[in-house]
Amino acid sequence: MANAPKKTPTLVTPRPTPVLVEPVETPMIEAEPAPAAPEPAAFAPVEPVALIAPIEQAMAAAPAEAEAVTKDIQSTILKVAEKGVAESRVAYLRVKEATDEATGTVETSMAVAAKGMAEMNARVLDAFRHNVTSSFDFAKAMFGARSLAQVVSLQTEHARKQAEIVVNQSKELSALVQKVGVDSFQPIKAHLAKTMKLSA
Repeated sequence: MANAPKKTPTLVTPRPTPVLVEPVETPMIEAEPAPAAPEPAAFAPVEPVALIAPIEQAMAAAPAEAEAVTKDIQSTILKVAEKGVAESRVAYLRVKEATDEATGTVETSMAVAAKGMAEMNARVLDAFRHNVTSSFDFAKAMFGARSLAQVVSLQTEHARKQAEIVVNQSKELSALVQKVGVDSFQPIKAHLAKTMKLSA
């Protein structure tokens, strides 16, 4: 048994023995006796009439004092209400005035815009009439053409004139639209500038 594991010796530890503790007596401290409560004072009997008289006097004075306090409160509330009504009137008048001014400004702006739109419509109608007249003149000239070369020449001349006319009409209408826009916005711009100046 040469390959058998070797046994290691085990150590045995002794168990501790319980120790008994003896109780220790503490000496008692005696409390000092509480001081004796003072004897209640002896009240002399009071006549019920003597107690009632001050109460009746206070009750008689209470309505007059209460009425004075009530009048003070009522007058204070009335002053506050009158001040609130006056401030509300002033604020209402300011808002009404500002609204009237804004309404007048918008009406002016719309009148200018309507006038500008009428002018633009007149210009568009003039351009339409001119283009129709030009087209009829071109058609007459085409019917009177004697050769193909004359037809080509008329066609080229008409196309060149129409291109120039359309460019000029577009420039005029564009300038008119811009003018109407600026003129229409001018009253609003002036009103806003005035309002901003007043606010500052």
